[in-house]
Amino acid sequence: MDINENIKAWLTNDEVPQELKNEIKKMDETALKNAFFQEMQFGTAGLRGIIAPGPNSMNVLTVKRATIGYGLFIKKHYSYMEKPIVVIAHDNRHMHDEFTNIVAQTLNNMGINTIVFDMGGVLLDFGAELFSRRLHVGAEGEALLRQHLLCTTDWVRLDRGTITGEEVY
Repeated sequence: MDINENIKAWLTNDEVPQELKNEIKKMDETALKNAFFQEMQFGTAGLRGIIAPGPNSMNVLTVKRATIGYGLFIKKHYSYMEKPIVVIAHDNRHMHDEFTNIVAQTLNNMGINTIVFDMGGVLLDFGAELFSRRLHVGAEGEALLRQHLLCTTDWVRLDRGTITGEEVY
């Protein structure tokens, strides 16, 4: 399929959210070529790319498509397991919650159980006191850890993804 056919397929696909279709219509020629010239490649670090419409970018459809492929692989190679389990981990980059939910829903719909590993309160409330207690550093160490790291404004902003690690240092 050439670039123009790819673009047309996305614009006419009911699974493509309207907001992505609107973005496609606003893209210049260079952006369209970059987004639609090939399918995004799954590498050793998973899927990596800019968040944008198109099969060569990170978006809800490329994440779902890769997840379906992964789910089919699991079902084929682990068919002896009645209900396989996949642990999903993520960081706090843009769209982490949407992508995590898509992966979990897609795999669950395929009969694969999922567990979302959530470090730092991205999806669940993070209890700094309980976390520091688990490190067994004593009451003084726990207080220092909370005071200088876990309960700082920068930690909360970093955990929410509103600043980067580089901005903290």
